[in-house]
Amino acid sequence: MSAPRLLSATARSDIQGLVASGYGHLPWASYLFFQIQNPERARSWLADRIPEVTTAAPWPRGPDGARIKPREAVNVALSAPGLRALEVPNSVVCTFSPEFQEGMAHPDRAAKLGDDEESHPSRWELGGSSNPPLHGVLILHSATEEGMEELVQRQLEAMDRASDGLELVPDGRQEGTIWPGHVEPFGFRDGIAQPRVEGFHGEGVPTGEFVLGYPNHYGIIPPSPVVPDLRDPEGVLPLSENPHHAEPVLRDLGRHGSHLVYRKLEQDVAAFWRFMVREAERRGSGREADLALRIASLCVGRWPGGAPLELSPNRDDPSLSDADDFLYGSDPEGRRCPLGAHVRRTNPRDVIHPYGPEASLRMSRAHRMLRRGRIYGRPLFDPERLRGPASEAGPLLRDLEDDGGSRGIHFLSVEASIASQFEFVQQSWCNNPRFNGLHDTPDPLTGRMPGPSDPPGTPAAPGRTGYAPGVMSFPRGPIQDRTAPLPRFVTTRGGAYLFLPSLRALHWLTG
Repeated sequence: MSAPRLLSATARSDIQGLVASGYGHLPWASYLFFQIQNPERARSWLADRIPEVTTAAPWPRGPDGARIKPREAVNVALSAPGLRALEVPNSVVCTFSPEFQEGMAHPDRAAKLGDDEESHPSRWELGGSSNPPLHGVLILHSATEEGMEELVQRQLEAMDRASDGLELVPDGRQEGTIWPGHVEPFGFRDGIAQPRVEGFHGEGVPTGEFVLGYPNHYGIIPPSPVVPDLRDPEGVLPLSENPHHAEPVLRDLGRHGSHLVYRKLEQDVAAFWRFMVREAERRGSGREADLALRIASLCVGRWPGGAPLELSPNRDDPSLSDADDFLYGSDPEGRRCPLGAHVRRTNPRDVIHPYGPEASLRMSRAHRMLRRGRIYGRPLFDPERLRGPASEAGPLLRDLEDDGGSRGIHFLSVEASIASQFEFVQQSWCNNPRFNGLHDTPDPLTGRMPGPSDPPGTPAAPGRTGYAPGVMSFPRGPIQDRTAPLPRFVTTRGGAYLFLPSLRALHWLTG
């Protein structure tokens, strides 16, 4: 096996920074989704943004040796319609993957992702079939709320100076942040199991799983969008290294670029905890609060504080809040962490039935993603109360009511292949009720679920497929215990498939 290869400083300076970092030190985020109207003025606007784009170049060190981290970050991504709106020839756009060209809202892609009924693209707030197409997004991060507002205003003023070159789509400004304790709206610590990337860390998942132009887990360089040499007379783009592209001469538009998946996912927090309380009451243990927390944790695969059930099956353990160095090999039947738990099915590690440990690890590594999302909305409750004594959690969970507010996750993931990473995980591991030898158990959080029951005579909701509702099952002693049918806790409210171009690609796009 060859030694891990770190990317050079030159290569990292050509890669957008969002690929290398989730900017955890910059808790405030804004996403400015835009539509291009005048390609010439939009190209000029985009050219002016290039000096502002944060790259993956290593952060400098101060006199004390500590990294000097930026106080803000700017990144930009474009969709297939956005590339066409910039007048990129169709002969170039057609060299991107089919899923990128079709977009997330395409009927075939929506069917794969389980985006039907309330999650159907016709009901989205952003993107989808009922809204203006998303041509691109400016992804902004800042250390402070005030700094974020200043950064947003600078970018909006630059859009205004572009005259009719481009404008925000309706509801095109979306805000996100990191909540205290890095929790998500249901109250669980999130963002823990991030893969290490070989090119950035010296070891980990092969660079080509996330950055185009490098070998992936198969040891091959995946397909990359290309440009005929005649369309790049100044040689801005590197030559394609794909051996199948020897004739004619082609330039690599994808090298040092990545794909970016965006989904706005709304979470019904009150419904989630009401379901867990009902499940606890149905079992009649006399300790409903403790049991509701346990059932919820069995669905997630971690305790609210972040401790994985695989390492701490009976209680939350603050010392394990960020633990990620573990396998499931000693728990093949899921007695500690259920096979269908959210974190186990999105990263099954060394147990994917019927394969052995080595094959399972290879498969898991082949479908990893770099998550770069943020939370939106306000907490429905103080998540710290979930980590206190049951005397505090009990009244909270029993009396929890929806306040009518919208809250959830701006899900962003970075990958080299949308189909074999994001779509595979969502379709084959999250939506699949037969994942890992199960029978009727989709992912209890993000799996394909039926919406609320329609009154008699109501027309069928968009995309209704008639599948049976799923349950969550987990071993309990020698028999399996099962929940009642699972409702939909997470609803898709928007989405897009995007491309994070390299700095060289941005220069070519604006030339």
